[in-house]
Amino acid sequence: MKPYTALLCGLFVAVSVAQAQFSSGGSHIGLGLGSYSYTTSWYYYNSSAPAGSREHYPAHILNRTTLFGYYESPGLLALGPLKTSLRGELHIGISGGTKEDWLPLGETISSGGSTFGALAGVKVAYRLVSLPAVSISPYVLPAFHFTLLNSNGKDVGTQFANRAEYQYADGWQETVYGASLGIGVNVELSSIVIAPEYRFLLGGAAGTDWTPAGREPSDEGPSFGALVVSVGLKL
Repeated sequence: MKPYTALLCGLFVAVSVAQAQFSSGGSHIGLGLGSYSYTTSWYYYNSSAPAGSREHYPAHILNRTTLFGYYESPGLLALGPLKTSLRGELHIGISGGTKEDWLPLGETISSGGSTFGALAGVKVAYRLVSLPAVSISPYVLPAFHFTLLNSNGKDVGTQFANRAEYQYADGWQETVYGASLGIGVNVELSSIVIAPEYRFLLGGAAGTDWTPAGREPSDEGPSFGALVVSVGLKL
């Protein structure tokens, strides 16, 4: 996790430097709303279980609605209609729950929990439409993405998921981090920037303090997909 943390810090420093260098002429700040669906996959071996049921491959689906604030500053590259900008976001969850995707029924294993996250990356946009009242620029946003997901362990399903071995009722935390990609479009009005976007995880890792049957599960690889929209005010 340390290399990703260093990258995250470095990208936020880059955003801060850009803010100092470009105090006007394209910077904007705003708020956004995102609907995220994370999937984490795990493996653990329970040597005390009956033969044939010792290996387990748990998968969790964590749906989260997040509110985020962002700052975007012009980057160093501008070639005609092609422009770059540096973007940083801070996320906080406002709703969501967790389901299992490895037992027979796909039961709820948590009705809620806190969510915190951050994103830092470089947006590359191409101005497709440029009119006095509006400009439209499709873009891609490669970034580093980090999220801390807490599951409260409340309202656990009673068919399979509430077995003591799985320890879902105790609550737990998971982290997801890695490289993400956003694909969206900037709609720029006189003083407002509206940006709908779809983003997903290109590759990364996950960690957890969940210990089913007293075992520490190993990470089998996370993923996420998200629809987000942000509204910013030009500075």
